[in-house]
Amino acid sequence: MAPLTQVFVRTLDGRTRCLNFERDDASHEDALTLRHLRRALESSEGVPASEQLIRVGGLVLGDGDDDRALRSLSDAPSIDADLLLRINGGKGGFGSLLRGSKSAQTTTNFDACRDLSGRRMRHVNAEKKMIEWAKHAEERELEKIALKHVNSRSSQIKRKFEQIEEQEKERFKVETLAQRESTEEAVAAGIRIEAQRRAAEAAAEAERKREQARKQRALDGMYGMGGISDSDSDEDEPTMPNADDAPKMDPKMPEKMDPPEPARPETPKEDAEAQKEENAGSPDTGDTAAVLPAEIVLKDHGSAEELEAFGMDRLKEELMKNGLKCGGTLAERAQRLFLLRDKTIDEIDAKYKPPVRKEKRR
Repeated sequence: MAPLTQVFVRTLDGRTRCLNFERDDASHEDALTLRHLRRALESSEGVPASEQLIRVGGLVLGDGDDDRALRSLSDAPSIDADLLLRINGGKGGFGSLLRGSKSAQTTTNFDACRDLSGRRMRHVNAEKKMIEWAKHAEERELEKIALKHVNSRSSQIKRKFEQIEEQEKERFKVETLAQRESTEEAVAAGIRIEAQRRAAEAAAEAERKREQARKQRALDGMYGMGGISDSDSDEDEPTMPNADDAPKMDPKMPEKMDPPEPARPETPKEDAEAQKEENAGSPDTGDTAAVLPAEIVLKDHGSAEELEAFGMDRLKEELMKNGLKCGGTLAERAQRLFLLRDKTIDEIDAKYKPPVRKEKRR
């Protein structure tokens, strides 16, 4: 009987099988290769040789190791092998993760451990912390004192700023009140000065008009004494201006104007005789216009109806002299003139005054 070479193979189901290989001479034991083992497992287990992986002596052998001798892979007296299958798919590098987790530290809490003297590490660490805390007790006291000082200082500064703010507010209120009072006083003083100026201007204007009225009344009295009646004057003829207000004429350039009535020679005797003859020749009737007084004193009349006795022409002259409208009926003229009895010309409504003519620019 030929000598046998036995190989113990652990199959896929976990059982170990003993495979016997005949050999002609014991010296040819190294002639048993991995290919012979694959063929034997394929016939006995039904696993194709292309799908087999054989692990011998901790080495996994594949298709490229078919010619290697099994005896060269194991130093044991018997040959032991494992039948493995290829894994379909999967990802490489998982072994490195396993090796990393093997050397990783599983926990960082060693408080329950003991030192060489048998004490718990938590007690040792707590004692060290207490010693360290006691060392810094003086520093903590100094920090408390410094913090207290800083807080008190900040509170003092805050109170100081609050006092300054209150003082500034009070000063602003006082200055504002003083400025407002001074402004009101200045405005009131300006109003008083303006009122006084206007009153002075009005008084001067009234005095000037009264002076003009006195001059005009003097002229009217002179014409009335000379025998010139009011009915002889034209209604549209303006009041004779004062001699002082008359514009100065250039003697070289005389204006063209209607010649005045020829002046009668100064013969007072002839005038008096002619006047006497005229008065004697003309009968005294009620229809003859009487010579009115030279001045109309409004204070002597109690109503506008009393002024109607002066006639339209006389009222017209008075209205023109005082700067009022001179048109309208006799009653309207009398009422318009009667307004001057209790008011000045400035106090009368503008509707009773003639419109101001604007001078044309040359």
